[in-house]
Amino acid sequence: MKKILVIEDEQDFARLVKIRLEAAGYEAVHASDGMSGFEASARVSPDLIMLDLMLPNGDGLSVLRKIRRSPETKNIPVIVVTAKQDPVYKGLVLDEGVSSYFQKPCDMADIIKEIKKNVPV
Repeated sequence: MKKILVIEDEQDFARLVKIRLEAAGYEAVHASDGMSGFEASARVSPDLIMLDLMLPNGDGLSVLRKIRRSPETKNIPVIVVTAKQDPVYKGLVLDEGVSSYFQKPCDMADIIKEIKKNVPV
């Protein structure tokens, strides 16, 4: 089963994502802050990372940069799902090479479609 690491501090949204991912045939692993998310990215070897940008203990951009610079994780596709509305910050994130960028609130069906494009079940 393909594994998706969800780095998200908003617990209700993380539960919704987990339910939807599992219904779509994926295993969902959750980390609730930046540091544990980065550590999990190397430890659990996910097939894709779904990353929030506003996180405690390490903002999303710094986590993304660590993921991109680590030999173990640099090739893992990353989808950003965030409520952050800063076009300059978005540009910095896109420059780090993410597969997709979703602005909350967003449709989970669209996120699942994007995940399936990157990691077919």
